[in-house]
Amino acid sequence: MILSKSLSDGEHQFLHTIGLSLIYKNTSSLFLLDEPETHFNPMWRSNMVKMFSNIAKNKEQISQDILLTTHSPFILSDSNEKNIFKFIKVDGKIEYITNQDLGIPTYGTSVGLLLEHIFGQENSMGNLVLEELQQTIEQVKTLEQIEQAKQKLLKFGESIEKFYIQNKLNKMKKKLTQ
Repeated sequence: MILSKSLSDGEHQFLHTIGLSLIYKNTSSLFLLDEPETHFNPMWRSNMVKMFSNIAKNKEQISQDILLTTHSPFILSDSNEKNIFKFIKVDGKIEYITNQDLGIPTYGTSVGLLLEHIFGQENSMGNLVLEELQQTIEQVKTLEQIEQAKQKLLKFGESIEKFYIQNKLNKMKKKLTQ
């Protein structure tokens, strides 16, 4: 026996969202979902559209539509851009960007590219570590400082930002040794 109070917020949200769509799968329904993936872990977020798609495939010829809001690039990556509208606030008024004006196809696009093009998040990591990475190279001028910076970079995980700084350090070293 599983008690409801023993479930996580994500499990409650999953049961509520997916459960209701299963309960009403043989009816004409419109589901309005406001960020239904909020409490989901990354794996569940990346499977959410697939779960709804599987429910839709297994139903009768009844119309069941879903309109949802999201801040998840996982949801967008599983969605065709013709089904996406981006809402923005301009001078205190809500406007929307149509699917033709998104500037990027969404279906199958990596979440990193979607973060940049749709959400305006240019970095693939948090600002704390990004700032520390940038500080690693700011004051580097000598060969010794280059080697110290390279050693400092060893504590960071793999990322394009780290690769960029390593490349820049290598170019600086090459220039200083010529």
